[in-house]
Amino acid sequence: GAGARLARRDTLPPHTAPGAVPTVRSEVATLDFPDGHTEHYHLLVAHYPPDAVAPGTVVGTDEVDGSPVQVVDATTDPDALAAFVAATQPAFSDRAVKVWPGEQSNTTLTLGTGDLYKLFRRVEPGPNLDAEVLLALDGGSVPALRGRLEGAWPQGGTTDLGIVIERVADATDGWELATASCVAGE
Repeated sequence: GAGARLARRDTLPPHTAPGAVPTVRSEVATLDFPDGHTEHYHLLVAHYPPDAVAPGTVVGTDEVDGSPVQVVDATTDPDALAAFVAATQPAFSDRAVKVWPGEQSNTTLTLGTGDLYKLFRRVEPGPNLDAEVLLALDGGSVPALRGRLEGAWPQGGTTDLGIVIERVADATDGWELATASCVAGE
C-alpha cells in the first residue's frame, strides 16, 4: 500500500522438522515506502510438493533446496497450523487450533478454549513490546505469558514473531465494542 515496494524477503529456518509435509516457516517481507520509511511484515507460510492438494490458500510457488514447492498462506491451512503449533509450542499440541475471527492487527490462533497464540504481522527487530510488558507484569490482572516465538531475524539477531497468552474469559473484542458504542451514539 501507499506506493510501497518489496525490498526483500528473508526466509527463516523451518519451524517443522526436515521433510515434514507441510513444511511451515516464517518469512519477513521488508517494504520500502516513497517517503523513505521501511516496514517489516511477518508471514507464516507452508510448503507442499507441487503435485499435492494443498488445503489452504496457495499464494504462489517457490524453490527450496532446488525443488519446486507450492507456497500456502499457513493461516488458511488447518494442517499447517497444527504442525506449526506442535513444532513451536509442543505443550499446546493437543489443543484444537483455529484462527480467531475478530478484527485485529495481528493473526491470533485459539488453542482450545484457554489460550491464544498471537502471531505478530508487523515486526521490528528485537523484542516485541507486548511480550516484554506481559513478562514484566507476570500475570495478575493481565493475561499470563505462556510462550514466545522468536525468529533468527535480522541476520545475527532475534525478533519476537509471536506470543502465547492466557485467554481472558468473557472478553469483548475492542473493535466490536467501539463500533457498537458509535452506532449507539455513545
